[in-house]
Amino acid sequence: KFLPVPKAPEIDTADCLVADNSITVTWRMPEEDSKIDHYILEYRKTNHEGLPRVKDERCWEVVDNIRATEFSLTGLKFDSKFMNFRVRACNKAAAGDYSDPVTLETRAFNCSFDSTSSHLNLKVEERCVEWDPAGGKGLESKIKGKENKGSGHVPNLKNTSRSGTPSPKRTS
Repeated sequence: KFLPVPKAPEIDTADCLVADNSITVTWRMPEEDSKIDHYILEYRKTNHEGLPRVKDERCWEVVDNIRATEFSLTGLKFDSKFMNFRVRACNKAAAGDYSDPVTLETRAFNCSFDSTSSHLNLKVEERCVEWDPAGGKGLESKIKGKENKGSGHVPNLKNTSRSGTPSPKRTS
């Protein structure tokens, strides 16, 4: 008796996560299959939203021998707007069909700010961050005032430039 070819997994986009230069892809089998040995995940970067193009500019990269129904790609460089993913199940005899490919957006920078811990010149309001060149000027004079009183003296290094060459000694 031969093992049947595994059915194609289904990628669960609601459980996929894109954050901190990593992507976690989650999938499930349409029906329970205890004969699954491992999964193969394929991905590629693209700048096209929606279904993957037949002839895309980049080749599929392969991650083999995944034993769970999720996998995290870490240390990624998000230099494209989107990434395509597909997965296939394998048993001891054969690899099944690929899942329907999905496209996930890879935002280049994903972070959170609040007005109490951000730079003085950043104006933070809810989900919007703006650079305010006048921000913190009132606070800067208070800091300078404290420096003059001797508490926590920090030298002003703005106009100093140092090179690796020592100054010549002067003789008089």
